[in-house]
Amino acid sequence: MKTVGKIKSTSRELDSGNYNITFSVTEIPMFDGTSYDLYDIDWKKHREKRSLDANAYAWMLMSKIANATHRTKEEVYVEALQNYGQHAFLFRVEHNTDVTLDGVYVKYLEFDGTHDIYEAFRGSSTYDTKEMSDFIEGIIQDAQELGIDTIPRMELEKIKEKWHI
Repeated sequence: MKTVGKIKSTSRELDSGNYNITFSVTEIPMFDGTSYDLYDIDWKKHREKRSLDANAYAWMLMSKIANATHRTKEEVYVEALQNYGQHAFLFRVEHNTDVTLDGVYVKYLEFDGTHDIYEAFRGSSTYDTKEMSDFIEGIIQDAQELGIDTIPRMELEKIKEKWHI
């Protein structure tokens, strides 16, 4: 069950020290109002999902950059992730080990004498609107440096308004 809501009140029980948090939510599907079972709760700040327009625009620009620099779109994408994407974690492996992680992009950093050190980046399909906006801003900057036309700033701001940033 997933829903969106706001915290209405908080209190703390004196005897147990437990916290009581009251949420106001938009809906509670699958709750009959009488169940007092234990639930796993995933609590995080709400962000609107990025629009498909954002993804299409990013790939259109990366395609133009790839053509201008004689690289593949995938190469441009990985470079954009490394320059403007979301860092996931650092890891090290035995020297000369093949590093392939499904859905995670890696960048070789250094050899520490016994191990190779890599930085991993999340793919843009996991980004929220703020992360995608930052990612596209970097791609726009790269495109402009290559003399590639980008949408006017006012049009970009209108698109961002649709992203609810």
